[in-house]
Amino acid sequence: MIPRLLLTVGLLIASDCASAVELAAGIAGVEEGDDRLRPAGTLHLGITNSFFARAYVYGRSFGPITERTTMVSGNYRFPIFSPSSNFLAGIGAVVLLEETMVEAEADSGDADIDQKQYNFGGAFGLAYRLPFDHLHVSINWDAHLFLAGGAAVYMVTGRRQALSIATGVNL
Repeated sequence: MIPRLLLTVGLLIASDCASAVELAAGIAGVEEGDDRLRPAGTLHLGITNSFFARAYVYGRSFGPITERTTMVSGNYRFPIFSPSSNFLAGIGAVVLLEETMVEAEADSGDADIDQKQYNFGGAFGLAYRLPFDHLHVSINWDAHLFLAGGAAVYMVTGRRQALSIATGVNL
């Protein structure tokens, strides 16, 4: 009985995934609390009509210093106004990876520095999606809120928000 139930549920999930998989890429601007939009790339993978993952990658290099930030979120999305609405909202969880790399001068005798910092948080987003047969264009606003430092003690947070435009295909 249980194997049949698991097989049935697995087939339903697989059929839902097969009909709803979507892949999109685009450009974004990410703001980190200082009112400056940093250029970023974004990648979107829709697993079903309701669940998707989105990643933002951005960074900069100046002299021997390179900074790179990656945010990956898993989200549940739903239409805002009606079941067939092109206006969507999403809520989920996000992982943040910040990397800072410093290359030491060759003759200084110092070692290179490579720091990685991880953080976890929540994500909320709004999107307008314009479908074209199997293609779509979407305009997205995503807000990410992270615990920062000793957040449980000091009640401080870190935030990132992103504005993006992406185009993709429904597979």
